[in-house]
Amino acid sequence: MTLVFTGCAGEEEDLFATSAAERLSSAMVTYSNRLADAGGKWAMEYYPTNGLEAPQGLGYLMLLDFGKDNSVKVAMDNNFTNNVYKEDESIWEMIADNGPVLTFNTYNE
Repeated sequence: MTLVFTGCAGEEEDLFATSAAERLSSAMVTYSNRLADAGGKWAMEYYPTNGLEAPQGLGYLMLLDFGKDNSVKVAMDNNFTNNVYKEDESIWEMIADNGPVLTFNTYNE
């Protein structure tokens, strides 16, 4: 009769010094600061789609001015606005999903 015994520690060393929640929170703060720092001016290309279809075409160029108070001014002058300059103000927030997600929380025309 042969007996074999094996053992393992069952513990692995942590790959990161902080928890996933702490890393996510830190990333959200970093990205929020990057949006509003240095004047907060960004260009965004918007590709509207229905459902799960892939974006097609050229999209729409929008100019964004992020404020540290979570306000954002959005401006555009393109086919979407019938080539008329339009500007509106909204509220932005960085939320946690499966990672940091930038959201615009107010409705604008």
